[in-house]
Amino acid sequence: MVAIRSGYRIVARACDWLLPFLWVGAIMVVGNANVVPVRGTEPLALFFRKLIHVAAYAFVSMLFSRALAPQRGRISLGLGIAPAIGLTVASGGLDEWQQALVPGRAPRLSDMGFDTVGAVLGFWWIARYRRYSAREGASAQGWE
Repeated sequence: MVAIRSGYRIVARACDWLLPFLWVGAIMVVGNANVVPVRGTEPLALFFRKLIHVAAYAFVSMLFSRALAPQRGRISLGLGIAPAIGLTVASGGLDEWQQALVPGRAPRLSDMGFDTVGAVLGFWWIARYRRYSAREGASAQGWE
């Protein structure tokens, strides 16, 4: 029984690390395939493209935060901020670098800025959720 529980923990931790990298891979594939339906330079189209950056990288930050937890489900807000945001911003940088290699695409520093805003917002959401869960006495189901 102990071996099964131990095996489950190993698989769960591996999945915790696999998920953020799969999500970043999906961002790169979708972003470089030009399948995002928002095009153009109009203010509304630009707003939605930047909103997509913020939302996608907020989720990446949340996934890295979970993977960096010393115990599964115990995210340290104090020590986990820099690595989670750093890995997320590095992922955004890798995506922008890769866009330089795709015809018709160009890396943009402004996109890196929006990726960073998303990373901070994702981590902020986790911190807020943890405080709310602790105050309500409810379990945060792996995010506490």
